[in-house]
Amino acid sequence: MTALAVQAGVSPVPATRDHPPEVGSWPAVAHLLGRTCLPGRERSVSRARAFMAGLLGRAHPLTDNACLIVSELVTNAILHSRSRRPGGEVTVMVLAARDGLIIEVTDDGSASAIPQLQHDPLDMGGRGLILVDALSDSWGCRSGPLATTVWSHLSAG
Repeated sequence: MTALAVQAGVSPVPATRDHPPEVGSWPAVAHLLGRTCLPGRERSVSRARAFMAGLLGRAHPLTDNACLIVSELVTNAILHSRSRRPGGEVTVMVLAARDGLIIEVTDDGSASAIPQLQHDPLDMGGRGLILVDALSDSWGCRSGPLATTVWSHLSAG
């Protein structure tokens, strides 16, 4: 679990796919490539994509998928959390793992819901996590009263 998540009072929630790393194990398997805090506003989605592209570079084999994942996760954070309120923020962290990348998006939490896949093809919302699920080797979330962190692991293989 990241220091930010610990400060925000985030506790583990079962992953929605595969098995997440043990809480607290990111530092053991990854190192921080970059971190940015963005206002909880729509314009921050393109800023998050630009941050990811600039961090990885266009030649990195995971850049396109990482940019799409961060775009979907930041969009969800802005739409479905308290981050959209005045003064709200979304934090993006990118970690290099031995076998790829870990992307974490932390928002200001939600009183009502945690991120989950929508399985109704006619539902107008919920498609972002379907993309995250398809592009990630594993993903999941940790949620608490003050923050929600959604993470995605992308393997270089």
